[in-house]
Amino acid sequence: MPSKGIPHGIPPMAEGGFLIAVHAGAGYHSLGKEVEYKVVCAKACSQAVKILKSGGSALDAVTVAIQSLEDSPLTNAGHGSNLTLAETVECDASIMDGQSLLHGAVGALSGIQNPICLARKLVNVQKQGTLLLGRIPPSFLVGTGAAMWAKENGISVISEDKLKSESAMKTFNDHKRRLERQGVKMLCKKRKTKLHIHSNNPQKVLDLSDTNKHADDNHSEDSPVNGIQDTVGSICIDCHGNLAAGVSSGGISLKQPGRVGPAAVYGAGCWATNTSPNGRPGVAVVTSGTGEHLMRTLLAKSCAENLYREEDTHRAIEKTLTKDFLESGFLSGIAKKYGGILAVKQAADSSGDSHSNGVDLIWSHTTESMCIAYMTSKEKRAKSLISRLSEDSKAGQSLIIQGKHFVL
Repeated sequence: MPSKGIPHGIPPMAEGGFLIAVHAGAGYHSLGKEVEYKVVCAKACSQAVKILKSGGSALDAVTVAIQSLEDSPLTNAGHGSNLTLAETVECDASIMDGQSLLHGAVGALSGIQNPICLARKLVNVQKQGTLLLGRIPPSFLVGTGAAMWAKENGISVISEDKLKSESAMKTFNDHKRRLERQGVKMLCKKRKTKLHIHSNNPQKVLDLSDTNKHADDNHSEDSPVNGIQDTVGSICIDCHGNLAAGVSSGGISLKQPGRVGPAAVYGAGCWATNTSPNGRPGVAVVTSGTGEHLMRTLLAKSCAENLYREEDTHRAIEKTLTKDFLESGFLSGIAKKYGGILAVKQAADSSGDSHSNGVDLIWSHTTESMCIAYMTSKEKRAKSLISRLSEDSKAGQSLIIQGKHFVL
């Protein structure tokens, strides 16, 4: 159902067109699964468009788009999420309403098919005002407390096994095996060092090295297990000029149970604000990439602030991923920084009409690839694509920026 938004000092706007955009993560998308990723993203856009055409809000559309992405076992969100070290599913999600400026988030959440729905419910509850005895309604819930609150508020809690996909289990077993081999490898190195110090018998050193020969022969054991940063996200402008943004993620593979990532952190995963009466542009931003890097730089909020300040949208995104990310002092000492941004900027003229000057949709990433899809009220089907760095670019150190201008 369309949500009942609370006005936030924004003058009434003439009805216009809408735009919905989604992404299935910034990371690496194999050529073999390219079509599948594009289909999943296009489907999410189509589902959201149905809501927008029936009068739904930007907040409604973002929720539905992310639900669609969470339901796909191809993405690392909801069903099919990465598993923790304890072989459990713990999801993060958040959503922000550009009209009310309210933000709802959940972290380390188990047993919920669509975490984005719980984040959305938190926004709805905040809109209703204070609770009994003047208590402030929660905006961020985690763990078992979040699951309890979900059940109390009409959201079904399911068996965790139903969230585990065959692909996620296969990935878990592969990564766990690599982790165990790496542990043996490190133990052998330590024992080898001790024997160099305490023993004059070189044969003992050789024997220990041979016990880990298989791991040494497989150079991929040293590679990171979280190469695909497939957090999902969505941004939207509805026909009334309202904006919203949301993200959802299962987190990195083999993460520590209880770890909360950027998809739940205010200012890191998503940001949305409507056009203001004083002419400040409306923006909606979602991010993806290495979680700890996104959180340290509060990348979504940082991007929004650059979009406010810079008239040139391309320049704003470039500044965000260079000055505020690749060259950030908060990430000093880190050789490769993986991040991606999907954003929309909505300009307004002096009359406050947010539709007259059109909107800029833009995406950028330092990862090898990023899958996105978008659709406007003027198009019959969603456009989906996978953006890739050029062959001579270095992932984690270079970036690509692409985008499109629309008049809605």
